[in-house]
Amino acid sequence: MMRATAIALFEDHMRSCKLDPDINTEERVIAAMQKYDEPWWEETKPSAMIGEMQLNEPVLLLSSFDLFHRSIELFMGRAVLAHELANPEALKKEAASGKRLALRDIIEKIPEVKRVIVAEI
Repeated sequence: MMRATAIALFEDHMRSCKLDPDINTEERVIAAMQKYDEPWWEETKPSAMIGEMQLNEPVLLLSSFDLFHRSIELFMGRAVLAHELANPEALKKEAASGKRLALRDIIEKIPEVKRVIVAEI
């Protein structure tokens, strides 16, 4: 990808994401985008492919957190709680194992002091 094209993609991407430039600097985003032949981050519908690509890319390239979250869920084949996204290595390890975690295993990832049970009586 030519640098001028990458810069134009970056500028469009930053506008669509409304991201703080201190979080995803121009150089980091351009370098990440240049690694790929296809601009998968431009997709607007969730898919397992997008989830896998973003999970393996340390720089957030997707313009929507909802798109990212739903795509990760499609890739993992299960609901993914927001706190799990803070540990992409655990998600990668789970995906590589081919085994789906049980709800108990997912809940156990939450520190005990932060667990709250909501029940209707």
